[in-house]
Order: sequence, then C-alpha cells, then structure tokens
Amino acid sequence: MITDAAVLDLAVGPALRPVVSRIVNAIGGQADIELDRLADLEVVAETLSSAIHRFTPDGRVRLALLPEPGAVVLRVGPLVTGGADGLRVACSLPELGPVVDRLADGVHVDAGPDGEYLAVTIASTRRSAVRDGVRSHTDS
Repeated sequence: MITDAAVLDLAVGPALRPVVSRIVNAIGGQADIELDRLADLEVVAETLSSAIHRFTPDGRVRLALLPEPGAVVLRVGPLVTGGADGLRVACSLPELGPVVDRLADGVHVDAGPDGEYLAVTIASTRRSAVRDGVRSHTDS
C-alpha cells in the first residue's frame, strides 16, 4: 500500500497522457483499492490529461496521487480561474455527462496561491459500501 504522496510537475503536450497513464498505473496499483476501481482511476487520469492543456496557465501541470485509507485522491493543477469546472465539462460524454463525476466518489475544487486544483477521489468499493451503510460479510 502506498503511504506517501507522489507529486509530479509535468509539461503539457503529446507525451502527457501516456506518462500520466503509466504513473497512475504504477503508483495507484499499490493503493488499497480493487482492480476495477484502479481502472476507474486510470480512466479519470487519462481523460483529464487529454483535456487539461486548455486550462493550464503556463503549459505545465502538477499531478499528485495522495493516498487515503481505502482510497486515492488524484489532484491536478494549477488551472486558470474556472478551469476546474471547465475541465470537468470538457471531459463529458453525450448522455453521460462529466466522466469524472460519474466514476469518482468525490470531486472538489481547491484554491491554491497559483490557481485552482481539481481533486478527484476514487475509493475502494469496501470503503464506499461502509460509507453508504452497507456492510459486507468481511467487515467486522
């Protein structure tokens, strides 16, 4: 299980999506989440990285993978003012809406001194079930 945050400062460009995919797969694979939730994390990261170039003020993005018990938070930014909401809308599919919102357990915008940050939480199905009041037979 990962215990420390992984923070990377990356240039936005054609290599961003494959680099982010590999990083999320390598680091997220160590998190305490199931494989299907890891796949959701990968889809969210790839979707965000394919549209983020329109919302960065300087052509760079800081990507952080932050471990939590039974979850991983993916945080990207800095983004221009309104960029977090713009990025969510840019990652929409017809009839589904924002992909990020559909797959994530939590989405929020943080304000930093250098711009907005979009933070997306992907939680274990075990954590989500307990949060929703459904306990499995493996919970004590």
